[in-house]
Amino acid sequence: MDEHSNRNPSVSPDGLTIFFESWRNGACNIWRMATDGSGTKRITRGAYDESPCCTPDGKWVFYLSWVAGQDEICKVSPDGSEPVLWKGKLYEKPAISLDGKWLAGFVFYGSSPKSVKAL
Repeated sequence: MDEHSNRNPSVSPDGLTIFFESWRNGACNIWRMATDGSGTKRITRGAYDESPCCTPDGKWVFYLSWVAGQDEICKVSPDGSEPVLWKGKLYEKPAISLDGKWLAGFVFYGSSPKSVKAL
């Protein structure tokens, strides 16, 4: 772990950008930077944002966010525009299929875990 607790990298499909979670501003947010380490920019501003996952087309970064007292999956464009709350119910470490049609994660309905939802 480094001085900013940078974790959970996700590389863009074109291989030019890395999205990651970091505590460098005092809160856990999603950041981006070029693969050469330049151009570091915070793209989320939530209370606690983690586990970024870039879509195969590079248009969205999905992530886990603490919203109104609970974990929610959100998405934000790589430029850091206003995040969008995803309407599915998944919790923990989102992952996107290679074709961009499915989002995997964890959700619990009663005692039965489910793990895949359509985008």
